[in-house]
Amino acid sequence: YANPLIFLFLGGFIIALAMQRSNLHRRVAINLIAVMGTQPDRIIAGFLLASALVSMWVSNTATTLMMLPIAISVVLLIPKGNDVQPGLKNFGTALLLAVAYGATSGGMGTLIGTPPNALLAGYVNSVYHLNIGFGQWMLIGLPVTLVTLPIVYWVLTRIAFQLPRGEVRGMAELIQSERTSLGRFSRAETIVTVVFLLTALSWIFRPLLAKIIPMLSDTTIAVAGAILLFAIPLNLKRGEFVMTWGDTKKLPWDVLLLFGGGLSLAANIQQHGLAHYLGELSQSLHGLPIILTVAIVCFGILMLTEL
Repeated sequence: YANPLIFLFLGGFIIALAMQRSNLHRRVAINLIAVMGTQPDRIIAGFLLASALVSMWVSNTATTLMMLPIAISVVLLIPKGNDVQPGLKNFGTALLLAVAYGATSGGMGTLIGTPPNALLAGYVNSVYHLNIGFGQWMLIGLPVTLVTLPIVYWVLTRIAFQLPRGEVRGMAELIQSERTSLGRFSRAETIVTVVFLLTALSWIFRPLLAKIIPMLSDTTIAVAGAILLFAIPLNLKRGEFVMTWGDTKKLPWDVLLLFGGGLSLAANIQQHGLAHYLGELSQSLHGLPIILTVAIVCFGILMLTEL
């Protein structure tokens, strides 16, 4: 039940919570959207990229909850009734779908991006004794994300919704207002940025660092990053720190319990022969090309997730 990946996610959740508490996630999203431009298709691209970028490090659900208020404030700029710009009638729908699909696509990029990634890594480690590291996951996950995002963008802006090319009225002013309200980088934002970058780089270069520190793992890196946030003071005289234990009430403890239960269930399915029985049921796939076999398995999993 206490698989190391549980603690990897716990450390990742704490770092993500610190990003939300310091408002760093909002700054990243708004500035990225500002860089992309104020044309409808560029706004869609900005929200896709912002959602994906944040979702690589924060859970899909938390990313979506963070991005939704920003997206809705953009949608509210679109006039209603006869005043709507030509082609912008479905812009709001496309924008909200961009948040959802962006978060889903980005979540595939890293080991902590979404719960299924960690459940798979935990199962493979416990059953086959194969350790999938953070960098190893990104070698496959990141290209998948980079391929998926342009496809989602193309479908949303060219097939599902035909969006106009002109700028959305009032958009530039809204983005500028949001950027102004953020103000300068706070001390909390600076500290969280440094800790986040150190943690992410340590995950990516762990194989090299492990030669110097043999006991180093993705889990110890995550937990060390989380502990730093509790240890670094914002104001030592007033006893203020970047994170306090009270802040952890907002952590998704239910997801961590779900992980433990899922890995325990997987272990029992393997131990008591159910996995072998399910494997025998799939013997009809024997002899099929590997690509077709993978496609059938993927389709079956997709249908199960619909339920």
